Amino acid sequence: MTKNMSNLIGKPVKNESGREIGKVLSFLVNSQGQMNEVLIGKEGGEYLCYPAEGLEFNNDYATVISEVDKKAKALSYEVPLIWRKKRTLNRLRDSNKILPEIYENLCAEFDATLNKLRSDVQSLLNDIDKQITNYEKQFRMLHIAKTFLEIEHEIGNVGEESYQQSLSAILRGLEETFNKKQSFQEMKEILSNILLNEESSENMALNSRENSKESLEASIAKSQGDSVITVHVK
Repeated sequence: MTKNMSNLIGKPVKNESGREIGKVLSFLVNSQGQMNEVLIGKEGGEYLCYPAEGLEFNNDYATVISEVDKKAKALSYEVPLIWRKKRTLNRLRDSNKILPEIYENLCAEFDATLNKLRSDVQSLLNDIDKQITNYEKQFRMLHIAKTFLEIEHEIGNVGEESYQQSLSAILRGLEETFNKKQSFQEMKEILSNILLNEESSENMALNSRENSKESLEASIAKSQGDSVITVHVK
């Protein structure tokens, strides 16, 4: 365990949407002295352990990384790397710096690796599409619940304190759901470009969070416009 990791004790742990889920309590090490798990304390005295590779660390906090995110980052690095190696191999062949049989063998290996990675990308894209669909359903469900809450509050069936508490929780859920969906859409954009044989990496130009907020507001407005609830007041 390094000094930097030790400095994270007591620091927040956030989910992928930036919401704090607990604080780092300590680290668990294996028989070789390698840090392999992080002990996280939650409110109410609960705690949980996360694999160290499932967290991304910086100086001020740790962030939980999903399996999909880890795979996407790995593929967005590995595929362009193989392309660069193959182009370099072609240049070496064209300049007669390598033997033809060595070129053929290495080229076949690179092609096989690329085919496997492309298959992995397509499989991950299918998983991402399912996640996006699930978050779209969740987003709409939360809006329907918000609409019902607003109606019940307006007609006097829900008190102000209960209304404010429920509204705050629903709005947090809407923002978190939107951010997760946005994250998956950004992953999909990167991976789709990989399948189009465009070099992609984690630093691709993506929409800023300010634009995301504007999209969120537009999406909220559209969702509210699409939601139709008939209320009978006796």
